[in-house]
Amino acid sequence: MDTLRKGNCMSKKNYQPFWNCAVVSSKQAESIGAQWGISPVVAGVMLHRGLHQAEEIEKFLFPSLTHLPDPNLMKGMEKAVARLMQALERQEKVLVYGDYDVDGISSTTLLVQFFRQIGMQITCHIPSRLREGYGLNLAALQNYADQGITLLITVDCGISNCDEVAFARSRHMDTIVTDHHEPPALLPDACAIINPKQPGCSYPEKNLAGVGVAFNLLIACRRALRDAGRLHVEINLRRYLDLVALGTVADVVPLVGVNRIFVSFGLEELAAGHRVGINALLEVSQVKKETTISAHDIAFKLAPRLNAAGRLDSVEDALELLLTSDPLLAAELADRLQQLNLQRRQIESKIYTEIDSQLFLDPQHGGTHVTILASADWHEGVIGIVASKIAERYFQPTMLISLNDEGMGKASGRSIPGINLLELITGSSAYLQQFGGHQMAVGFSIEEHNLADFRDHLDARVGAAMQQRELQPQLEIDGQVRLQDLSFKLLQDLEMLAPFGYGNPVPVFAAQGVTVGRATIVGKNHLRLAVNDRTASVNAIGFSMGDRNVKSDDVVDLAFTPQINVWNGSRSIQLNLKDIR
Repeated sequence: MDTLRKGNCMSKKNYQPFWNCAVVSSKQAESIGAQWGISPVVAGVMLHRGLHQAEEIEKFLFPSLTHLPDPNLMKGMEKAVARLMQALERQEKVLVYGDYDVDGISSTTLLVQFFRQIGMQITCHIPSRLREGYGLNLAALQNYADQGITLLITVDCGISNCDEVAFARSRHMDTIVTDHHEPPALLPDACAIINPKQPGCSYPEKNLAGVGVAFNLLIACRRALRDAGRLHVEINLRRYLDLVALGTVADVVPLVGVNRIFVSFGLEELAAGHRVGINALLEVSQVKKETTISAHDIAFKLAPRLNAAGRLDSVEDALELLLTSDPLLAAELADRLQQLNLQRRQIESKIYTEIDSQLFLDPQHGGTHVTILASADWHEGVIGIVASKIAERYFQPTMLISLNDEGMGKASGRSIPGINLLELITGSSAYLQQFGGHQMAVGFSIEEHNLADFRDHLDARVGAAMQQRELQPQLEIDGQVRLQDLSFKLLQDLEMLAPFGYGNPVPVFAAQGVTVGRATIVGKNHLRLAVNDRTASVNAIGFSMGDRNVKSDDVVDLAFTPQINVWNGSRSIQLNLKDIR
């Protein structure tokens, strides 16, 4: 394995992640396990993740739609609903304006379908990433004003668009902003703003995706229609939760609390197959509906294909796929997204290989404590994915910039735990044209002639921050087990903690003092082990770990996720290795 790492962020001596092992009360874990009829190992995972009280454990293990907070707790909700009811009564022309990622696409689909169901005159617009960029666009707003639009609803965008909202008002359009991004100090002068992160909002869940905010608007609208006796056809909002699950998982918000409820029920709706476009997407993604659809399937199979449209081409194909009721059209659109995703992966792989080769030859390339690189040959739509992979591999904040012919660069940046990237670039904003994001991911525009100074400035700031503390990759260990503790019943109990994802990762356990009985390399550099710890023997697989120096009779500690392996019709438990020491 290449152990050459950059600067102080990652060196040979600290390449291996630090194991942050859970310390919980075994007595308390046994008590909780007995109370809920689950393994004490699983109870220990919940304790490690901060679940101690009976009420919060029950809500976590058995999520219910009745646990959802009242949407009217969101600041601006009542104003937004009143304005929408007025638009419905007057039969105004309404525009839903979204974003080009999965969260924005699913949010747009959600509102368009609901408003059509209640008889509203609705149209929608999602900007082109390459031609229009993120957020509200003045030319698009003028075009829709000319078409007679009088009410604009933003989804997954708008909270920073003060000038554009003012422009819309000057063109006789009211604006309802629904967003989930961090609000700036100056908010748009909109008819209503719905964002749980805005000051004075009492909605308890602050980390919703854009589609989660939009779904709360639907709940409040349906209630208002019912109360006014204007809901002529009952609308089952549960059918919309497949879209909510898509956007929530794809936008990488924590899968706890309200988001956990949304995704738990949304996965059921995905499996039920009510939406022909999603069925076609499942087909090309090779996700079998006969098995349980997981959040992992959304994150790594469905979302990349939907995102491919906005990254490389027009987002219209992805939007139309979710809106259509025609199975033949759905199949055609899904196949088109499949081809775009294959193209996206090829472009991404080429850029990644180029950068990784440069960093292998010169660890200081792009900066000592950060990696900031630019090229006119890099596709703007995929550099964010590549930045994420480079940041993970070299454990450094990474910003990649796509330059155009006029010397202007569009950047995507990804950070590492312990470094607030938005805070850093905010302090370096004198070099930037526009910027935004959050602590782990940012986007910005920069002129090419400012690149060197920007890199030096940011590199110095990160270097100064690192002198205060040593940064090292962390591997969270949810508990230590003996191999004999692993059983099909344990794996069944672990599934009660699903859906897994950001904020609720798949549990990782450690087994200490394990003896390697057999070590072989299989497939493309994968390590297969047979191990025992005197209580039991089990097989293990370490993907891309073939160059770890592990041999028979070695005594090692293993970090792993237990899983079921099916081979020739027989089921067995194997360890999916995360690290070896």
